Amino acid sequence: MIDFIGLILITEILYNNKADTRIDTFLKTQFPNYSRTKIQKLIVNSSFKVDSYVVKPSYKLKGTKVITYDDSYENESIEQSKVIAQNISLDIIYEDDGLIVINKPAGLIVHPGAGNPDGTLLNGLIYHYKNNLSEIDNSRPGIIHRLDKETSGVILIAKTNQMHYNISKQFADRKIKKKYKAIVWGYPDKYENKIEGYLSRNKKNRLAFELSKRKGKYSSSTFKLVNKYTLPFSLLKVFPITGRTHQIRVHLSSVGLPIINDDLYSGGLKRLKSYDSSVRLEMKKALSKINRVALHAESITFYHPIKEKNLTFNTKLPKDFLNFIESCCEK
Repeated sequence: MIDFIGLILITEILYNNKADTRIDTFLKTQFPNYSRTKIQKLIVNSSFKVDSYVVKPSYKLKGTKVITYDDSYENESIEQSKVIAQNISLDIIYEDDGLIVINKPAGLIVHPGAGNPDGTLLNGLIYHYKNNLSEIDNSRPGIIHRLDKETSGVILIAKTNQMHYNISKQFADRKIKKKYKAIVWGYPDKYENKIEGYLSRNKKNRLAFELSKRKGKYSSSTFKLVNKYTLPFSLLKVFPITGRTHQIRVHLSSVGLPIINDDLYSGGLKRLKSYDSSVRLEMKKALSKINRVALHAESITFYHPIKEKNLTFNTKLPKDFLNFIESCCEK
């Protein structure tokens, strides 16, 4: 599959095999005109990623994986990839010689991109840490994974290449456990539910994704009900098993529980019209307490290769969540 994001060409290759196969060996069969040495260099410079994560050429593929090839990394010069240092405040939860754990506020983009050349988390990291960040991805030093602009919560940053590879491999192998909190419209039918399917870009809106039974990248999440409120809103705990773009937002919308303020997935203020006029005013008042997609990355658990044990980092619900919840009496 070939996709176009802006002017960047993205090629997607599906690997589906129970046997272990080195990624460089597999890619040689897909790109016969490339030498194995060139393929290994492209893997090292992040042109090839597994399920959106950086891996080593020796990484072993198993099961179902989506490999992406982004030719913009191959053609990008060092000068083009420089990021401006900016004095942006960072809420650091934990730090050691190889890793930084940050509580990202809503509204902060993780790294520069089209239309957002600065004012990002990465600009702040460059200011505070200069060259003391992993160098695997020259355009995004230290960045292992991302959170959407409006999503708040915990994010991991690598200070060394060794840590970057290790954590990224854990993500690719789906060994890292993440928990999110989401405020949604309505009440779930079940206390607990699993949502799965295949995600692909919406043909009518290329900024959005849609869920289907066959086409796209496999995705899976579970959620549990935390609270129902007197007004028709609920607080959910969400556990993404895979880590696809917009996964939680699409999944919850697909079962009639869109996240509040998520216009892209039917969670915007227009949804108020579907409710009785007797509750609309109170609902609108509650919604005024939070002005972004109500999704928060609450915790993350991973294996720390230096400490040789699992670590869990938690973040508190942000103020806008608490203000919204306070305005809604528990049911």
